[in-house]
Amino acid sequence: MTSILRTTLRVGLASLVAASAVGALAAPAHAAGNTSAFKSGNTLFVNAATGTTNNIKLERSINGQFYNISDAGGFAIGSGCQSTGQRSVMCAAAGISEIRINAGDLDDRIELNTATFAVVLGSSGNDTIVSKHINSQARLNGNDGNDTIIGADFDRLFGQNDHDTLSGGRLLNGGSGNDKLFGLGGNDSLVGGPGTDHLDGGSGFDDLCIEGETTVACEAFSL
Repeated sequence: MTSILRTTLRVGLASLVAASAVGALAAPAHAAGNTSAFKSGNTLFVNAATGTTNNIKLERSINGQFYNISDAGGFAIGSGCQSTGQRSVMCAAAGISEIRINAGDLDDRIELNTATFAVVLGSSGNDTIVSKHINSQARLNGNDGNDTIIGADFDRLFGQNDHDTLSGGRLLNGGSGNDKLFGLGGNDSLVGGPGTDHLDGGSGFDDLCIEGETTVACEAFSL
């Protein structure tokens, strides 16, 4: 184990780990401009309206019985959810073991505050995705656009396409483009991907991985 003062690398190499694509989230038909929220089996779906700049916030209620969801626009409410205002709904938490959020097009913001496993898709646009819960183990995907993703300690962050900034999380994968990855505290794994990237593991024992044209290299660093 090599000890250095700062775990920083700049690389311009091919990707070691490609973030796997997450399938499109199914949703019932809803009026244009409305975000849909509904339960299906053990999954809570939140699908952003198209053609709208969304500001989706999801958090577990204090009593743990509901998920409170708000957005900048209106909602199309499906099974297991009910309106709590013009721009907010609550959905029963009973039986839910997974949450899936799709931000859709344009430049959106998604804020997540729950320990329930979640998959978030930024989709197209320059999106901001924030995961706040200390016990979160979410998978946060920027997809297309220049995205900013801020994860909690155990989250997995995937910038995917374009020039992204990722911070926090246990696994950070920039994907293609010129990305900036910051591991912050803890024992993290950082993967730059194709492009000229900045990798900073922060404190802890970190793995910084890069791939050349014919070889793969992973270095372990501690601060």
